[in-house]
Amino acid sequence: MRHTRVIVTRYGGPDVLRVVEEECPEPKGGEVRVKVLAAGVSLPDLLMREGVHPETPRLPFTPGWDLVGVVERLGSGVSGIQPGQIVAALIREIAGGAALGLGAGWLAIRLIRLVKDDGLELMISLALVLGCYRLASLSDVSGPISVVAAGLCVGSLLTRPASDTGTRSALIGFWGLLGQFLNTMLFLLIGLQILGLSMRPVDLLQMTFAIPLAILSRMLSVAIPWGLTRDDRRNKARDVAVLTWTGLRGGISLALALTLPASPWRADLLVVCYAVVVFTIVAQGLAMHRFLQAMYAEH
Repeated sequence: MRHTRVIVTRYGGPDVLRVVEEECPEPKGGEVRVKVLAAGVSLPDLLMREGVHPETPRLPFTPGWDLVGVVERLGSGVSGIQPGQIVAALIREIAGGAALGLGAGWLAIRLIRLVKDDGLELMISLALVLGCYRLASLSDVSGPISVVAAGLCVGSLLTRPASDTGTRSALIGFWGLLGQFLNTMLFLLIGLQILGLSMRPVDLLQMTFAIPLAILSRMLSVAIPWGLTRDDRRNKARDVAVLTWTGLRGGISLALALTLPASPWRADLLVVCYAVVVFTIVAQGLAMHRFLQAMYAEH
C-alpha cells in the first residue's frame, strides 16, 4: 500500500516542502499505523520548518502538530487499541505535558521545602523550568504545557498563607526581574526590526482601518461571552468597555508577526501590527487612568 505525504527536506521557506509518494511503513513493536484524516498545521510547524523551534525533529519530517485519524494496523505488543478506532495525537501532547509538569512541580515543591537557602531555591526553580522542557522534548509531549503546569504547582505553594515569606519574596523577585529583562530585550530586538521596515503612503490607509478593527474585534470577543452572564445591562456595558480598552497589544503580538514566513504581504502585515501595538500602548495605555476613573466614577 502506498501513501502520499508532505515532508521537510531542509530548513527554510515554503519551497523546502516536498510531496512524496512511498510505501506505507509497517508498524514496529509498540507502534500503530494511523490513516490521517486531518492534521493541524500552525505556527509551531512553521517554526520547525525554519529550524528555529526548540522541539524541531530531525530531517526529514512531516509537519503537523496534531492529528486525528483511524488506526489501520497494530504492531506487536499493542493493547487497548483496535483497528478502525479513531485516535487523536493532540491528547497525548497535552495530557502528557500536563502530567510531566505536575509531577516535576510536585517534586520541586518537596525540594524547596527541604532547603532553607534562597540561592538553592532559585536553582531548583531554574532546574525545574529547563529540565521540565527538556524532558518534554525527549518524551514527545508539549514542553510549554509542561512548564506552565509546573509553574502552577510552584505558584500554588507561594500563594498559601503558611508558605515561607522569604521563599515567596526570593522566587517572585527573581522571576519578576527576569521577566522584565526578557521583555526589555524583546522590545529592543523589535525596535531594531523597525529600522528595516519601509513606510509607504498606502500604509497610512491600512493603519487607519486596522486600529479600529483591532478594537472592534476585541470588543466582540469580550461582549459575546459577557452577554451570557446574569449581570444587568449597565454593568455589562461598562465591563465590556473596560475589558476592551484595557486589551493592550504588546510583545507577543509583535513576536508572532515577526515569525511570519516570507511573502509579498509580510511587510504590510508587520507595519499594521506595529501600528496597532503602538496605538494600544501609547493611546490606550496613557489614557487608562482617566478612562477607568470615568467608568467607575460612581464607585
